[in-house]
Amino acid sequence: VGDIPMSQALDPNNTTPAYDNQHDVYKNCLALLDTANTLIANLGTAGASSTVAGDIYGRTQLQWQKIINAYRLRVLISLSKRASDNADLNVQAQFATIVNNPSQYPIMASNSDNLIYTYTAVTLYPPNRSGNAPYNNCENINTTFMNLLVPNNDPRIYTLTSPATALIAGGKSLSDSSAYIGINNNQTQASFVTFTGDGLHSCLNYNRYMSSASGANAEPYIIIGYPEMCFNIAEAINRGWVTGTTATWYKNGILAHMGLLGLSDGKSITISNYDGSKTLGTVMVNVTNFINNANIVYAGDNATGLTQILTQKYIAFFMNSGYESYYNWRRTGVPAFNQGGAGIGTPSLTIPYRWQYPQNEISYNSTNYNAALQAQGFTSDDLNAKIWLIK
Repeated sequence: VGDIPMSQALDPNNTTPAYDNQHDVYKNCLALLDTANTLIANLGTAGASSTVAGDIYGRTQLQWQKIINAYRLRVLISLSKRASDNADLNVQAQFATIVNNPSQYPIMASNSDNLIYTYTAVTLYPPNRSGNAPYNNCENINTTFMNLLVPNNDPRIYTLTSPATALIAGGKSLSDSSAYIGINNNQTQASFVTFTGDGLHSCLNYNRYMSSASGANAEPYIIIGYPEMCFNIAEAINRGWVTGTTATWYKNGILAHMGLLGLSDGKSITISNYDGSKTLGTVMVNVTNFINNANIVYAGDNATGLTQILTQKYIAFFMNSGYESYYNWRRTGVPAFNQGGAGIGTPSLTIPYRWQYPQNEISYNSTNYNAALQAQGFTSDDLNAKIWLIK
């Protein structure tokens, strides 16, 4: 949203806390994360490999340090637009300190360190939130996402989506990436009604994501993960914040996401239709060919290389990590989303840059709410206003 209460928040005797500006919120959060890492380290090494009692995530003491530090890297990279004009935040130096001091700041080493949430038949996996898969089995795959995969014969197409069945019936093979077609989010909802009936578009992989209310057949839901951390480090090296081999971290991020999906050379994937009722055949995966694709090989520490990193990070956020894919787009403009059509649903037909403040703030903390709008240069609680973080 922008500025929020922090220094005066959580005081039961102060129901109208003043707002802290984003700079101060981020500075405080980074300090808290540094303290959290220190506090866990001070527990000693005896329990470093043991899970913490009562921890619903089942992480060890050492893994919690890794999670905290990976999260801190996420926070720091989110400040890329403010890294050079806010010297007191020490964004670049903090990032380098974490990456260069693994004994003091251990970071994730593989997918086994991921912070994941396990859904159940009670909590319900998000694509099947209603517990009624037939209602949800036409979930769209956006052209933005598909157009990042299809031209490069990305093997993730085959496990994340289903093909356009009309194109398969027309003679295209299941391994032909051009048989996997996204749908334009600019279109009105009414225009989507027949897209499964005509078989001209791809859907979310039903067997993977829709067949179980607990997501039993899907990859684990990542909250903070190793693939993202690899891309964050690659981005930081590309930007000159820290030394290292960008191509290695970039490639590690791609392979980690492939591994999360169970993809490897020679893996056979069963392809079904949009509602999982019919098996169409199998496709053999070749990760090596994809990694060696000229469009995927890292282009170097330049603008093209940065776009590659951000694109692959966006792909790796598929079905995990909350709003991180949006936050990264908001910060970088990568990938270029479709906008301007009725399907966006906002008055301006553009994707908002921020959330509006909750109604409770307007109702019960109006003086500070209005002061915060003014301090940020907003004439109203505008969805399209740019907050300090992304200006």
